[in-house]
Amino acid sequence: MQAIPGVTILIASFIGFFIAFYISHKKRTRALAALICPFHGKCEDVVTSRYSRFLGIPVEVLGMFYYGLIFASYFSATVFVIALASWHTLTLSILSSAALLFSIYLTAIQMVALRRWCTWCLWSALTTVIIFVAGLMRL
Repeated sequence: MQAIPGVTILIASFIGFFIAFYISHKKRTRALAALICPFHGKCEDVVTSRYSRFLGIPVEVLGMFYYGLIFASYFSATVFVIALASWHTLTLSILSSAALLFSIYLTAIQMVALRRWCTWCLWSALTTVIIFVAGLMRL
């Protein structure tokens, strides 16, 4: 039963990393015009807003770090068929909880402050929710 949430976390973290990398790549190459925002979203407005950085760090870089860390942790536990130590599980749970709260904050920023929606950002938030819920199922 532990395998299903673990695989779900791996898939969601891989997708989340890809989304964050895609946004970061488009911003770094100044190809925002080529940033395809599905469902008629306003991705450029959101990813270039003053809220696109947190403590001076681009939000998508924080996302790549988070998703990469989650993927690496669960991948190594799966490949080496080891049970995560209780402190490690607690650390990942706290990290996933913080990421969920941060995603809620960023979604609220889109809704209230920007009044613009970035489809990629919403999908990233959804992957964070999936990781959080699957992590709870592993406890």
